[in-house]
Amino acid sequence: MHRLLHNPKAHDTFALTKRDVPHYTLVVQGRFHTFALAKSLLALDMPVRVVTNYPAFVAERFGLPRACVTGCAPLGLLHRYAYRWNIGQRSDAINRFLHVAFSHWAASQVSKSPPDVLHCFSGVALEIYHALQAQGLYPLTLLARGSAHIREQYRDLAREARRAQCPEIDLPSPWMIRREMEEYRLSDHIVTLSSYARNSFLSRGYSGEKVLLLQLGSNVSQFRPDRAVIDRRLERLRSGQKLVILYTGNVSLQKGIIDLIEAARMLKDKMHFRVVGNVVPDAIARVAAAKDCIEFIPRVPEHELPGLYNDADAYVFPTLHDGFAAVLAQARAGCLPIVATDHCAAPDMLTNGETGWIIPTRSAGDIVSRLETLNNDRPLAASMVENLWQTCDTRDWSDVGADFLKLAALALQTKASAGNASHSKSL
Repeated sequence: MHRLLHNPKAHDTFALTKRDVPHYTLVVQGRFHTFALAKSLLALDMPVRVVTNYPAFVAERFGLPRACVTGCAPLGLLHRYAYRWNIGQRSDAINRFLHVAFSHWAASQVSKSPPDVLHCFSGVALEIYHALQAQGLYPLTLLARGSAHIREQYRDLAREARRAQCPEIDLPSPWMIRREMEEYRLSDHIVTLSSYARNSFLSRGYSGEKVLLLQLGSNVSQFRPDRAVIDRRLERLRSGQKLVILYTGNVSLQKGIIDLIEAARMLKDKMHFRVVGNVVPDAIARVAAAKDCIEFIPRVPEHELPGLYNDADAYVFPTLHDGFAAVLAQARAGCLPIVATDHCAAPDMLTNGETGWIIPTRSAGDIVSRLETLNNDRPLAASMVENLWQTCDTRDWSDVGADFLKLAALALQTKASAGNASHSKSL
């Protein structure tokens, strides 16, 4: 493993030697939040390497220097088109191949230069763990789990498949469940992204020491609107115009599209609903039947999202299952009152009645009730917008990077202490 390097920026963070900094390797199939986390660590002069199926030159477009990226273009292309054509979701064999092939390739790359801290997404960690153990190498392993416990995920989505009478919903396969369960067991720690996700592990008997919490953020400077945007929104609210209710992200059964459509139908004469994002196959028929009450806009590049938030008056997120949901952080940075379920990071981000409301899943009635409150009490809606503008306490990626360093430092210290205790017992 790498020799720990001195970094004067980290003297208040690392407790192992109070002056030495570990090497990090982040492994992800795709991008997710890993690129943003890596950029925040690089900004702190941390030695970071990203192993991904993105080619290095493509990762560079997202702000990562080529020198810190190890990419695999062939696997990236296979993954991209398998999911674009919905082959990965339909075929368990192809989904299995994509995960195992990437994990084997990533294991070969990580083994060439083992890190001190390995932060790898669940589903593609298993072969890496096995390869390192075969070499007698035991870095700190932090397993990134983007959702709640996989059995909770299966339970929620299977229930929705029954409600929707839709066999096309993308459920975790038995093979993937077994795979992730083994990754949970082998990792030093599981890193979750919200209290909801962390509690899904704790409720299944995992210890608080095993399951860590790293709340994500957003690019606040990108999504925080100018004061003129806020003033226009307040003017719309006070004038009594129809509220514009926004949703962004994949349009799917998992995201609660059934409840969103039901709420939009009940409120279509009072509010304008705007949904922006890719339509997943399990939602195609429902979207086609809901164009009378919702304006559907195809997915747009991230740099165009701030304009959509600026033109909205409130945000709704009826998801049935999300580990975090970056769009919530974006909407909050955009100073929009939010109505969201408790199956995501909303309980960590919202204050009921002040910045929005947290509601149960599968409850179109609660969506309607909260949005009608905003519609009927425009001074309340305006106060929420103003409160969000004045407090502006949304986390950005520099906060996430700093918290990740603290989390890793404490985990390293715990691992070192446990190793010393085992050595003492063996003497």
